[in-house]
Amino acid sequence: MKTKGLLIGLGLLACAWTMPSIAANGSKSKFGITVQTCQFDMDNDDFCSDAMMKKFAHVMQSRSANFVQNKLLYIYQGKYFYRMVVMNQQRKTVQPFRWGFKPAEQAVNAQGEKLVFEFDRQSPQFCVYGNIEAYRDSYSYEDGKPFCFVYTGTGNDAGFERFKF
Repeated sequence: MKTKGLLIGLGLLACAWTMPSIAANGSKSKFGITVQTCQFDMDNDDFCSDAMMKKFAHVMQSRSANFVQNKLLYIYQGKYFYRMVVMNQQRKTVQPFRWGFKPAEQAVNAQGEKLVFEFDRQSPQFCVYGNIEAYRDSYSYEDGKPFCFVYTGTGNDAGFERFKF
């Protein structure tokens, strides 16, 4: 019995070594704000660069909350994808979202747009009509099916649960 348990345990350990990493790296405070995650493994965007932190500090001061729990969602063009961060203006914190967003190959609405974000102050849901990407974890838009993330305020992914169709 112990041998089977050991073999199963070693098998699980071997699987863990081959799974892609989505670990977050560090935090940094500067310009009156704290960015809680500087970079995700295998990601080219540095959320803690001086340029990004200056931009985040400016956005935090110049814009009003636009999402539930008095949060500010800020979407911008990163190195390769559109990126989103969740800002807490009271605490002066910025939490990057690990998913990147790219336009779909086809239009996602009647206006012919290929990338659309839906969110508001009344719902904890953030939806993307387009493609989503994270290291080794990419999904393409399928007709009429957005990727929707529910904000819980906890967890490692800027407070969002994994997406739902």
